[in-house]
Amino acid sequence: GIATATESGSCDGSYRDEFKTNSYSGSDGTLAWTTDWLETGDGGDATSGDIQVMDDLGDTRLMIKNKSRYIEREADLSGAGTAILTIDYRRSRLDDFADLISMQVSGDGGGSWYTLEEYRGPDDDTAYVTTSHDISSFIAPNTRIRFISNSFLGKQDDVFFDNVQITCTP
Repeated sequence: GIATATESGSCDGSYRDEFKTNSYSGSDGTLAWTTDWLETGDGGDATSGDIQVMDDLGDTRLMIKNKSRYIEREADLSGAGTAILTIDYRRSRLDDFADLISMQVSGDGGGSWYTLEEYRGPDDDTAYVTTSHDISSFIAPNTRIRFISNSFLGKQDDVFFDNVQITCTP
């Protein structure tokens, strides 16, 4: 079964979403996320809109397009000594340097955000790229991660994310 950080008293394991189904509740790690993915600026449905879980290159992934949209998820990292965030991403049809989606982290439940990485154009990735970030300085019972598009991202500019994972150790 899936353990939670509060059951074990310390964060030891992984929060992971492989987007195996068209849903915002995926939990493929050893620890259970605190929340589902939460959309802002879109309809809240994982199967339609500018943020959705859809097929890309033969597998289901999280896709974000269009301006001023974001999606976030929370994990309880209480008791962790270290936390590493790893994701796979692919940019598609980003035709301008102004096209941008940022990956951010919050250690206070979304009160303030820190940008870890930016995915900008002009670029088109033919395969998924894996990236990792040490988010240990954001360890909290309400650590959040989010993907947010800027005001220039167009309706045809897509960025896909997969295998979102936070690995924590005491």
